[in-house]
Amino acid sequence: MNISSRHLVDPELSSLLDAFPTVAITHENLPAVREAARQPIPLGVVLPADAVALSTHRIDGPVGAPQMSVHAYRSERASRTSGCIFHMHGGGFVGGEAAARARAEDFAALPPTFISTAALDLFLEEDLEYARRLMRAGVPVEVHVYPGPFHAFDLHPTAPVACAARRDSLGALRRFVGL
Repeated sequence: MNISSRHLVDPELSSLLDAFPTVAITHENLPAVREAARQPIPLGVVLPADAVALSTHRIDGPVGAPQMSVHAYRSERASRTSGCIFHMHGGGFVGGEAAARARAEDFAALPPTFISTAALDLFLEEDLEYARRLMRAGVPVEVHVYPGPFHAFDLHPTAPVACAARRDSLGALRRFVGL
């Protein structure tokens, strides 16, 4: 029996979905797949290059796990103590990263948070549970779930849902870090 969810995908995103290679992850190619997943989000496509400073850091993962990439996107005009977009891939087998914020126990000291996800994203439930836990801890949270797309849909350059997601992310960046 062959079950497909392709009919649920926003038709505007079909070309992006078709462009993603099918990858058979093996023990041999896992390090290369992990490294590719650690690259920074290309915010230059939606923000002026001189508006945002990107700093990339490598931090130790749990014992025996690979290092994790952490990317901080900060307004060029903001002070060093202002907020930022903090991106760390949620991880799992491919990312090899066991430090997803959703697995934390204490959320009380976290800053206002913007969470953007796709209705067909494999991480949808984890993203929503993270948002619920943040809200219960009193952290201001803005959540957007876009109907029709899949993980990484916002890389599509012209699909309306991808443009809306980038617009909403940029709006959160402006509100949170003073762009």
